[in-house]
Amino acid sequence: FHCKIAALIMSPFVETMILDLDVVFFKSPHLLFRAPAYRETGALFFRDRVFLKPRGGNSGVKVDDLLRFFAYYHIQPNSTTSYTLLRESGVSLFWHYGLLEGEVLQDYQDSSVVLFNKANHPVTLQILERHLRDFIVGFGDKEFYWVAATAAREPFAFEPHLAGQYGDCAGVMLHFDP
Repeated sequence: FHCKIAALIMSPFVETMILDLDVVFFKSPHLLFRAPAYRETGALFFRDRVFLKPRGGNSGVKVDDLLRFFAYYHIQPNSTTSYTLLRESGVSLFWHYGLLEGEVLQDYQDSSVVLFNKANHPVTLQILERHLRDFIVGFGDKEFYWVAATAAREPFAFEPHLAGQYGDCAGVMLHFDP
């Protein structure tokens, strides 16, 4: 997982798309760079499937570790700041369900496709590089991008739709055109 983050950091391209090997597009992927959410923020992320987990469960997002990570960057989420972060940071489901409603999703971001404009996110890149080896908030690199951008206070957007799934055991994940 860390190879994708390192590839993003080391990419010579200002506008970079990183992909998992098993991603299949039904339209040309370059069209994603024209998506309004990407044009406005310079970073477009996709939501993961919705799986609820018990608070404190072992899989997925580790909320206590995430809150410690944010505290390190002087972000103290509470009911007031969570609503502000909900509006300002890509309408992440974490701020709504993870802190405001008490539900904890197993994963928030699907990292199989990430669009990133490096010129708009220099501090996010520094945070990604600084924590490349020790980021343990979620599974692999799934949460790292939106968490780093939030800590950097740099804009990003999640595509507006939840991921769909097809097959047994959530075998195939589907995303709509943002």
